[in-house]
Amino acid sequence: MVTVAFRPPSWQRDGVDENPDLRALLQSWPFDPENSARIVRAADGREIMQIRTPLGIEQYELDSRPDGHRPHDTESALAYQRQRLSAAEATGQGAAFRLSAKECAELFDEGVLYYYRYLHLFQLKDWPRVVRDTERNLGLFELVHHHAKRAEDREHLEQWRPYILRMHAVARAMIEWEADHHAAALKVVRAALQQIEGLPDVEENETFQFERRRSLEALRELAQQVEKTQPLSEMEMLERQLHTAVETQEFERAATLRDRIRNLRPVAHTFPVAPHGVAPIFSALAFSDVPSWRNWQTRGTQNPVPARACGFNSLRRHHSSSD
Repeated sequence: MVTVAFRPPSWQRDGVDENPDLRALLQSWPFDPENSARIVRAADGREIMQIRTPLGIEQYELDSRPDGHRPHDTESALAYQRQRLSAAEATGQGAAFRLSAKECAELFDEGVLYYYRYLHLFQLKDWPRVVRDTERNLGLFELVHHHAKRAEDREHLEQWRPYILRMHAVARAMIEWEADHHAAALKVVRAALQQIEGLPDVEENETFQFERRRSLEALRELAQQVEKTQPLSEMEMLERQLHTAVETQEFERAATLRDRIRNLRPVAHTFPVAPHGVAPIFSALAFSDVPSWRNWQTRGTQNPVPARACGFNSLRRHHSSSD
């Protein structure tokens, strides 16, 4: 992650806020598709994320709602609807709580903002914030699925559930993997695989089928990469050394290694070790030197920018529909 101090152009530092020309700002950060996102610190000390596009700069708040707005005087439209649901549940009316078409459209529009933010955070490898934002949007999925008044609204987001489950799982797994917690990372990935495989089909929906297939492939690949970098156990290291000793005809060393292996195994399971029966389970490379995984996480995750590809395309027709 790149963190830099934001220095406004001279006309703004001089207290002149009327110049609408952004050329000075854009020239200070030329467009580079390989370096288009950065974390900067604003004048008030808060961190913000900026995305350089060919024609301008997008800016995201890193905490709270990405655009900084407070709909209904709350942190987000989702927070507002959750407050309404909690109030209904407190009076025993939770089962009757419903979201109108207009309210769903507002939630869908807001979900787009969080999608854009976590996608850029993913590219910056800011895993904790990706976990936070994907978890937040999964909560949106649940609220709409259970409480939208119209069936089409309840089912609308389900076609993208495999995708967001994948992004959430990958970010969680990367946190564990980068901390050398290989078993924990594999547990996260395998749980996500099971969850996605168990999702009910969204009938006649090609997007759902594509996202589930792609997500399963990506998670299986990640599991393989984690397994390849998992440190060897003492038994596995000795078996590999035994295999090498036999191949190089170092028979005295092979006998010593075979004895050490026998001592590590429970008595009931002790048996002669066949020199060529050593299974190459994991790579012997040290975890500190694994170039293959460093940029793995961006493969197959960078969806097109248009909102329709993200699973939160706004159904603006709702605004003209009856509630």
